[in-house]
Amino acid sequence: MENIVWSWNEWGRLKEVVLGNATGSAVVGACHPAEQAKTFHLEEKLSNFVGMRPKEKVEAATAELDNFGRILEANGVKVVRPRVEENKGFETPYFKADRMNGWTCPRDVITVVGNEIIEAPTPWRTRNFEISAYRDLLMDYYRRDANMLWSPAPFPMLEDKLFRKGYASTGGNRAQQCLDKEFVIHDWVEPTFDAADIIRCGEDVFVLHGQSCNMAGFEWIKRTLGRRGIRAHQVHHPKILNPNHIDASIIPLRPGLLLATPLVVDDCKVFKDNGWEVVTCVEPEDPYFTDPNYGGKSGKWIAMNILSLDEKTIFVMEHDIPMIDQLEGLGFKVITVPFKNVVEFGGGLHCATQDIKREGDRECYFPKLAENSA
Repeated sequence: MENIVWSWNEWGRLKEVVLGNATGSAVVGACHPAEQAKTFHLEEKLSNFVGMRPKEKVEAATAELDNFGRILEANGVKVVRPRVEENKGFETPYFKADRMNGWTCPRDVITVVGNEIIEAPTPWRTRNFEISAYRDLLMDYYRRDANMLWSPAPFPMLEDKLFRKGYASTGGNRAQQCLDKEFVIHDWVEPTFDAADIIRCGEDVFVLHGQSCNMAGFEWIKRTLGRRGIRAHQVHHPKILNPNHIDASIIPLRPGLLLATPLVVDDCKVFKDNGWEVVTCVEPEDPYFTDPNYGGKSGKWIAMNILSLDEKTIFVMEHDIPMIDQLEGLGFKVITVPFKNVVEFGGGLHCATQDIKREGDRECYFPKLAENSA
């Protein structure tokens, strides 16, 4: 029986993908501790954008997402979408949220490693039940694919004791805190991570330790994947002051070729040691902070958030001209996608999708890591 769920890396020929939707999205939710840590440097700006996103912005982002779906389908990719849900507040025994974050970025809450779908225990309280929009899809895959593994991480309680008290007000010390690996979430209260903290490279996955993935979260990933002989490696980006999601700092383009932002090139030793070429990403333009109506959390390096169709073809946001030029200079065919309005909702092309099926099998691209684990 052919696998329906099957994706081992970031570059194999894309066959099926989940594409997010912008309906019902909020701006910054209720500003709980994990959200505040992500946006500590934007506090004054985002204070003007509280509540639900305006109808006209939702319509503009929806049009771009729908158009991206058509572009994917025109390139032979099956596109599925999460269930559209009403955005409403909720209360657990430990906290209240006056609204939910939204459903634009499936890459944040689910990931696929081989034939296994993993649900992430995100530390954002506004995302505590975001997975509900994907449950129908996951159940359908589980019913139709007898080989699929389904692994929800421990459901996060997100009690106050998980978060460092007053962390949001310590932004002036953020550089030292990142060097000390002192993030908003304590390491051993319960496992937390976002699925976008994970990059997949066959038998090895790389996981960013930061404001969303704590040590317990990494250990859960390591042990869960280790049962199948897949190696998980913790990554640190000490020069990034709000490390959160690895796919805006490093992205593998094909076997042996990694794109990295200037601040993290020195953190890519394991790639270089295994014969990979590490290319420094060109400085992107910054169309976001010059726009007074931009109410998003992402900055210019969201240009790194690209999506590979295969080893030779990459989807890139059409306004990111320096990125387009650099990738074409590296020999890639670039397919441009209008996406500037979606970025405000939480991410780029990689964030707004989660690949369910890619061609290719489980392979080792890091021989020295394999030798060390033998």
